[in-house]
Amino acid sequence: MVAETTLKALANLVKLLPTGTVFLFMFLNTLISNNGTCNTTEKILMIILIAVCGFLCVFSSFTDSYKEGSVTQYGIVTISGRLWPHAKVSDDYKLKVGDFAHALLSLIVLGVLVLFDPNSLNCLYPCFGHEFFLEVAACCCWSYFYNIRLVS
Repeated sequence: MVAETTLKALANLVKLLPTGTVFLFMFLNTLISNNGTCNTTEKILMIILIAVCGFLCVFSSFTDSYKEGSVTQYGIVTISGRLWPHAKVSDDYKLKVGDFAHALLSLIVLGVLVLFDPNSLNCLYPCFGHEFFLEVAACCCWSYFYNIRLVS
């Protein structure tokens, strides 16, 4: 029972994560970053890659699909409930707060991936090194759990 609930929750989480964009970033990151030793051109390409992947994470949160006969239609969700460019109007396709929350969380997942990837870190922030961000994350986790212990 618990295992089944856990697996269902994990499956729902996987649906929300920007897996295609993460794969694109990981694949192109190794090509562009030259294993962390970047010149100016590669740094600019890395920043463009991060910006494009960030845009794709946010944009994919505002798209949806529906079946019309045997054809699957794809479109962008609007405020009026229209799935653009199609004329399909339904309350299911209205923008909701959850769409914006999903976009923000997808962007955060990508940001964490960028900050903890050694190739992009050594390319964009060579003076910090990979250990710096691991120490920052450890300090944040330690202070979080320490404060929980104090409150309890």
